Amino acid sequence: MLLEYLREARNRKGLTREQLAATIQVDVQSIKRLEVGIGNVPTLVATMIALDLHLAGVGHAASLPQQLRAARVRRKWSLPDLGKRAGLSPATIAAVEGGQGSVASALKMLRALAPDARPRQPSTRAFWALDPLTERDVRFTPPEFLERVYTAFGIPDLDPCGHAQSPVLAGRKITLADGGDGLRDDWSGDFAYVNPPFSGLLRWLRRAEDQVRCGNVRKVVALVPARLDAPYYHTTLRHHADIWILRGRLSFGTLSGKGNQAPFALMVVMFGVPEHEIDAFTRTVPGAWFAPRRERADHWPSTA
Repeated sequence: MLLEYLREARNRKGLTREQLAATIQVDVQSIKRLEVGIGNVPTLVATMIALDLHLAGVGHAASLPQQLRAARVRRKWSLPDLGKRAGLSPATIAAVEGGQGSVASALKMLRALAPDARPRQPSTRAFWALDPLTERDVRFTPPEFLERVYTAFGIPDLDPCGHAQSPVLAGRKITLADGGDGLRDDWSGDFAYVNPPFSGLLRWLRRAEDQVRCGNVRKVVALVPARLDAPYYHTTLRHHADIWILRGRLSFGTLSGKGNQAPFALMVVMFGVPEHEIDAFTRTVPGAWFAPRRERADHWPSTA
């Protein structure tokens, strides 16, 4: 049950086992073992946090060990009561509830306390005001914002998240309607502008990072939600990109033609962009840096 949810959550995030291991600072073997039910509870908790995986139907608490304790208390079971049902000693149960112990023990407790536990529905924060005429992930960059992008960075050579009704000017568009997939097809050109489906935010940012790193495009500018709680931003992205947090909200276009204001903060993530272009952009678009630019001295490729 939980093990399947872990694998599904990792795949949904677009993470390899190696990437997940690096995020929570363990070896890849620990992730492989965890996905078959072997390991310790601290690794399990760290993995669930990194994958934004939280179970519904257990108990109201921040972490799985706390949820298990809340579920036991709600049922008015003592440690020995749960021990009889789960085949565990009271000491083992107390260790798991305290955030220690083994994954195998936690799984036994979960089966006894909440056999119907399931992943909490993905947060709807990546979407807003569902447009009844289309998929909720289809949102177009405001033309006035695009003008500032063009002025600072030039006209994009590529829009890997293209759509027939998108106002983005680009020499080439990769569109699903034409059988393309920007997460699969190679990017090309000097400049790619990315306003991705927000439900796959981290996958698109990793794709952009990869396409600049391998030289398929020289620079990428991405307009995305400011989801700065994800470990990826802190462990990787802040060292490889310039991240400008926008002040205020933008009103995105929809297929129905109506404007749709984002109810969350937005940011512009820039890979491989020369400093003079970044300066030109930030002079006209109010905002603030995610991290001081002097901390990002290990940029690639060179923007000199």
